[in-house]
Amino acid sequence: MSRIRVAYDSTSLLDTRTGISYTAAQTLETLAANHLDALDLYPYAITWSGRHDLAATVPATTHPCARPIPARLARWGWQHLNAPRIERWTGPVDVVHATAYVVPPSKAPVIVTIADLNYIRYPEFCTPDVLTYPAMVQRALNQGAVVHTISEFVNQEVRDYYNLPAERVVNIYPGILPSVGGDPARGKKLVGSERYLVSLGTIEPRKNLPALVRSFDEIAANHPDLRLAIVGAPGWGSESLDRAIAAAHTRDRIVTLGYVAESTRCDLLAGAIALVYPSFYEGFGLPPLEAAQAGVPTVASNAGSLPEVLGDSALLPDPNDEDAIKKALSQIINDEELRATLVARGKERLTKFSWEKTAAELCALYQRVAQEAPRAR
Repeated sequence: MSRIRVAYDSTSLLDTRTGISYTAAQTLETLAANHLDALDLYPYAITWSGRHDLAATVPATTHPCARPIPARLARWGWQHLNAPRIERWTGPVDVVHATAYVVPPSKAPVIVTIADLNYIRYPEFCTPDVLTYPAMVQRALNQGAVVHTISEFVNQEVRDYYNLPAERVVNIYPGILPSVGGDPARGKKLVGSERYLVSLGTIEPRKNLPALVRSFDEIAANHPDLRLAIVGAPGWGSESLDRAIAAAHTRDRIVTLGYVAESTRCDLLAGAIALVYPSFYEGFGLPPLEAAQAGVPTVASNAGSLPEVLGDSALLPDPNDEDAIKKALSQIINDEELRATLVARGKERLTKFSWEKTAAELCALYQRVAQEAPRAR
């Protein structure tokens, strides 16, 4: 069988790190490392300002495709004119993989990754840009696109909401990279304390950070040396976090560090007592698995995919119940034996997730889709 030509949306790789960009980057890297006997990979980016950066961002064994067209103009054409086709960027391909909801018109069959249904379940948490996703996804589904999800939770949500048969919605878990380590002493120095909790992720409403701040504020009185480090790029709606910090009695012990380099992120995680991740909704949730890699326990939540992904390796309070969040924080701070138990369970949990397995299953999906819906030549 000849190699399958895959157009792979790599636009998110040119942005600051998010769960979507990390997953897209690692998937492409592993596909390029392990499956070039079966695939020809054509990463494309819909961007004007970053078009010259794509070749340096994707693996050298791929065929990067960037054209001088503003992203907003391309997306407007895709939404309203069903043009231009992605083949204008990539040339003829056998499969298009839209890795971040934005689905281009194409002659080839399409796989669209749906990491979550945040834009349906919690539209109040979404930017206007994200609220354009439903129409684009629906158009792709109407044209026969296959959906790739990253958890069984999202898989079931997609099947239920869009009324799709099981064979059109395929779950493939992302992987987790081996820990690159981190310097706990540097993390503690950055936060200014030997004892701190750390939150990782883009600052946006669904991360439930104001509730975390209020919960920390109530328990911190009993722990005068304890700090809370909030790490992540400010996103839409971050003003609510600013207000919660301003209202906190312990605001001088809440450290906001913004977006940090990967090495600094590892240092901050390595030095923490625990990761805190009380999200209202997640389609997967990478930071708790990164914490497990670092030997750090997690307080997450019982919402979305988190119980599926984390099992019994984390404390999972109701994100709508601040008393439950406070109780979980107190438990993780005070109980060293509990922390050790959760770390051991987390290490075991990591064995479920492998980028090699992700890439192999995705390669098989590309082959299936290409065979079932061959492109007219």
